[in-house]
Amino acid sequence: MADLPEEIVMEILSWFPLGQVEKSKILSKPYAKATWEAYYRNLNAERQGGPVLDGFLLQTYQKIHRYLSFVSPRPPPFSSPFHLSLSFLPGTDPEILAVAPNGLAICKTRHPGRRYFAPIYCICKPTTKQWKGMPLPKTRYSTTGIAIRIVSLDPLRFKVVRFSKNHIPSKQPMTKSYLVCELFDSHTWRWRRLHDVVFPSYSGYIVYGSPNVSACGSAHWLLGDQTILAFDFDVETWSFIAPPDHFSLQDCSGHHHRVTLAQYEGKLALMMQETKVKATEVWVMEKYEKRIWTKRLDLAMEMPIAFYSSDVAMNVQMFTEAKFCNFVHGGCTYSPTRGAMYGCPDVFPFLSDFEPCNLFDTAPPRRLNPRTMLKILRKRLLAIQNNVHLLLSFFFFLHMDAIFLLTFLRTIVIASTYSSNSE
Repeated sequence: MADLPEEIVMEILSWFPLGQVEKSKILSKPYAKATWEAYYRNLNAERQGGPVLDGFLLQTYQKIHRYLSFVSPRPPPFSSPFHLSLSFLPGTDPEILAVAPNGLAICKTRHPGRRYFAPIYCICKPTTKQWKGMPLPKTRYSTTGIAIRIVSLDPLRFKVVRFSKNHIPSKQPMTKSYLVCELFDSHTWRWRRLHDVVFPSYSGYIVYGSPNVSACGSAHWLLGDQTILAFDFDVETWSFIAPPDHFSLQDCSGHHHRVTLAQYEGKLALMMQETKVKATEVWVMEKYEKRIWTKRLDLAMEMPIAFYSSDVAMNVQMFTEAKFCNFVHGGCTYSPTRGAMYGCPDVFPFLSDFEPCNLFDTAPPRRLNPRTMLKILRKRLLAIQNNVHLLLSFFFFLHMDAIFLLTFLRTIVIASTYSSNSE
């Protein structure tokens, strides 16, 4: 391929299916860099033989309701207005928790007929309205971070990691804060608890609203002390990543800079904006195994919410539309949202076609664990025992009432007989 002109190579790569483009990026660095540009992404989406949604899902909140908007710098694939909706899911108040690169999403809804609106977890493909229920994790823990990774497409296999906060006193030392770590594997179709994430102090927590960034086979979250929590799906372990050595977190006045995570050219990126200055630094971890950071960009703009490509950044304009700025060649495009946005929305990169997927072939035949069977039998026996006790108590009090009634009637008869004899 090195003997072919660059135009021909890019023409060949533009015909790759959506799921195969990532594999072509290991051939050579120049071609890998070119495939991250907006021009290639638009060309590749146009040549898929069917409609493709390539952009972002914005999940916004208005009072107690959630609204879902799809925004993209590309023109919509349909002539008529198109809106993604999660109304096909069971339950009420649907919420997206995490989105995979192939368009699959982990969602949570509320059961309207259960006490305290019990949650319902499911995996779905919003473009085809396919969904499948999932077992519940430990819902008594409040979720602080969740991510999904597709292990294989054929057959479909995925993993979901969930970090949650346990508000119940536990065995962990009170001088430390920690997070509960759970992993779901579609191969076993079960949640299992991994080692807790233990922080040295109470400054260890996932920043509220911090986006989950997937890069190099791991999911990442920004912590309160500006370090990064990483979870490796391959080895199923978590670790901490330090920020760049020359990364300043405060200005001369002691004010903290705005810091957030992003994905840039498929790599982990850390963005920083100084206080009251419209300038953003972008640091990229070029060598993930060695944890080496490199300063890649100095943008003369406010901190973007996310990067659509290596030359296009996204931000929110007037809370009613998404603004895509090409900071290399210049120019901006706008994509309207579904209603006004209040606060910073939840942002999920979204790339999906409209072809049905094999969701219903993922769950294996259900096999109950002997311990689970014993727990179920114990609960059933306790329930039967309680019902028997209630029934015996009922008959006992009924018997006592009958004896009391007979005694009372006998007393009345004796009294009436005695009074008649005395007359």
